[in-house]
Amino acid sequence: AFPIVFIPQNNSPQGIERKIALIAASLGLEEKGRTVSTEVLTGFQAAADLAARIPPERRRKVVFFHGLEKLSAAGAGTSANAIIRYAGGVNPMDVVEGYKAASEEKLIEMAPDVILMMSDGKGGPTAEQVFGNRALAATPAAANRALIVLDGAYMIGFGPRTADAIRDLAKALYPEG
Repeated sequence: AFPIVFIPQNNSPQGIERKIALIAASLGLEEKGRTVSTEVLTGFQAAADLAARIPPERRRKVVFFHGLEKLSAAGAGTSANAIIRYAGGVNPMDVVEGYKAASEEKLIEMAPDVILMMSDGKGGPTAEQVFGNRALAATPAAANRALIVLDGAYMIGFGPRTADAIRDLAKALYPEG
């Protein structure tokens, strides 16, 4: 039989450290867990520090949507919100908790510079699909076709690869460095 380990959700470096420690302990690999943890947290810190150097006036407003059907956007307490923040972005939806539907009026008011979505695994969503949505067509993001699509597990998993996701998102948000 395999042990079942429940890992608490915590979108922070401490949360990642705890996940690694719990998994390592359940496998009897505490020493290896500490090594992995140090490596992962060093990478996380480096990625977050890089993004932290972006001056406030250059920070871009990013809204993450689960899908285009209901336009439910990531608010405070979501892993997507944490990734946006660590990557140096500003999430105008963080005034609400969890995922909430964003109306056309709300989106115009929030004026996101960039739309962030998870890959559908079929080469989408495309800029045509995203900005063809009436509510998103009126945003500054639509004017610049500013869409970033990242692999889902990678982006919202908060684990060993989170530092890479932060770095990828920061590079996509601030290509000029």
